[in-house]
Amino acid sequence: MTDLGGAWRACEADEVLRRAYPEPDFDDRGWVEVPVPGHWRSVRSLAGSDGPLLYRRAFSGGGGRAEGRRSWLVFEGVFYQTDVWLDGSYVGDTEGYFFPHSFEVTEALAERSEHVLAVEVACGTARRNVTGVFQGADYLDPDWNPGGIWRDVRIEETGPVRISRLRTLCGEATPERAVVSLRAVLDAAEAGVVRLVSRVGGVEHQLEQPVAAGENRVSWNVVVDGPELWWPWSLGAQPLTDVSVAVSFQDEPSDERRLVTGLRQVRMKNWVFTVNGERLFLKGSNVGPTRMDLACAEGPDFERDVLLARDAGLDLLRVHGHVSRPELYEAADRHGMLLWQDFPLHREYLRGIRKQAARQAREAVDLLGHHPSIVLWCGHNEPVPVADVRPSVPGFVVQAERPTWNKTVLDATVHRAFERSDSSRPAVPHSGIDDTHLYFGRHYGSVAELPGFLARWPRLGRFVSEFGAGGGGGASDAGGAGDASEEQALVVRRAAEWLRRLKYRPTGGFCQFLLADVFRGAGDGGLGVLGPDRMPKPGWDALREACAPVIVVADPLPAAVEGGETLALDVHVVSDLRVPLAGGVVRAVLTWEGGGHEWAWEGDVPADSCVLIGTLQFVVPDGVTKVTLDLALSAGDVTAANRY
Repeated sequence: MTDLGGAWRACEADEVLRRAYPEPDFDDRGWVEVPVPGHWRSVRSLAGSDGPLLYRRAFSGGGGRAEGRRSWLVFEGVFYQTDVWLDGSYVGDTEGYFFPHSFEVTEALAERSEHVLAVEVACGTARRNVTGVFQGADYLDPDWNPGGIWRDVRIEETGPVRISRLRTLCGEATPERAVVSLRAVLDAAEAGVVRLVSRVGGVEHQLEQPVAAGENRVSWNVVVDGPELWWPWSLGAQPLTDVSVAVSFQDEPSDERRLVTGLRQVRMKNWVFTVNGERLFLKGSNVGPTRMDLACAEGPDFERDVLLARDAGLDLLRVHGHVSRPELYEAADRHGMLLWQDFPLHREYLRGIRKQAARQAREAVDLLGHHPSIVLWCGHNEPVPVADVRPSVPGFVVQAERPTWNKTVLDATVHRAFERSDSSRPAVPHSGIDDTHLYFGRHYGSVAELPGFLARWPRLGRFVSEFGAGGGGGASDAGGAGDASEEQALVVRRAAEWLRRLKYRPTGGFCQFLLADVFRGAGDGGLGVLGPDRMPKPGWDALREACAPVIVVADPLPAAVEGGETLALDVHVVSDLRVPLAGGVVRAVLTWEGGGHEWAWEGDVPADSCVLIGTLQFVVPDGVTKVTLDLALSAGDVTAANRY
């Protein structure tokens, strides 16, 4: 393998340069150096450029051809479109930022030993790019352009038959057996018979397959008896399984692919998820790009965010409107963090993107399908912006039912591509339509209105995949927006508690918005409960407390009370533990200036449940305008407390 990373030379494109720059003897000494992998805006002189850019890189290699060997030029990731030239000859074009592109360059490399690779990279701002939140999210810098060769470039070598793609899915997994489905795309230099040897853990499977010259697709299953099952962190361990597929031609090794997967089974019905047959209420948060300049993010950055989410008691991270780097998915696999994977479509798009989006959805399955952490594909985030819809059933019904090209044509196409490519996990066409984005306390109303709204229209609470409010600066900010931070904490806590009270009746889970800010200039002072430096805001503690395994909650108190007013507040215990709580005691203390009253209940709390403990009935004394409610639960070693 030849690594082509490092310092390239680049210049903004014009028509004169386009005609001349691919030639090997073109003089690029006056061009600026740009890093590969990287984004061109990380270079000061290009910090305001929207491109296109012309890239050049000289390298040595080849100058001869070993019998039967083939050479491939591989781009792991480019934002967003390219035209590629090698030694003055056109190689091909690419579109799509998150998956690899490859070209055979066997003959070109054999002709000489010194080479020049020339690439035009474009990342325009038209709404036809499948770049998701990188171009259009309100929590990223609106002036940012992610353009550039942002992942590795290399020359790799194979024999006559190359495994150009390998799709690995686990759709069935029980303690008795797991079934792993494999699909290889083989690029053969000539017709013949190949031998495929696959290994899934300790299970080997061999297959002889005739192939034609060119592209061939081969599918097969491997059955693993008595598998070690992969679980979300709150349900069990995360054993990972090595998968390898090797292809031989004429009894000679030709190519091999390796990856790591987990054996598990995922199902969803009415927005309630099960993993390996175990029902799980999903407490989650949305994650944006770890950095706007994603090429500069490193493995520990992703590990940190996954572990922070676990520390907050979360089971799920929604990869909001983008596909991230491999390190995120690997960290989620290791630590048992479930992922809702958005396809990078965000808000409204122009016609002409449909076929490209469907192709890239299939590429997403090839790239990410082996990760056990991914439990859902989502085709499009907010094809109708949620801020345009008022929180009423007419508003949501109009949003869901009114046909638009984005919802009805584009999203249906992407959804169909996911369902046909991957039957091992559920897929939904869009977010913000069947699931809901309920921004009480931000776009409309107060969070205190959320319980009444969901009581009237429970279907709209089946899965709330976005809620929250702006939180001002993090704890590291001097001064900061204290009122905004406290308001964010209140919105996060109250909404999460109420949605947990609706556990499975009908709510299957939620995703708070947003785990961490991506940059300091975001609207609303930043929607993250963590700052860009991961310093916590008050909303972080609120999220952690609301997502504890066991919580005790009550109906919200009114902001003000009057003497003679009757209060009736239901008290619930919500437990996500897989074992019952026996002999639990709940105490409630209502206090006001100069007085108070206490209640107590005792009983059992079933596993994985929400239980009504009792109702506080109370007449407010004359002259009292404010009361405080303290709740406490104790059941053996388990304790919980809350204050209203």
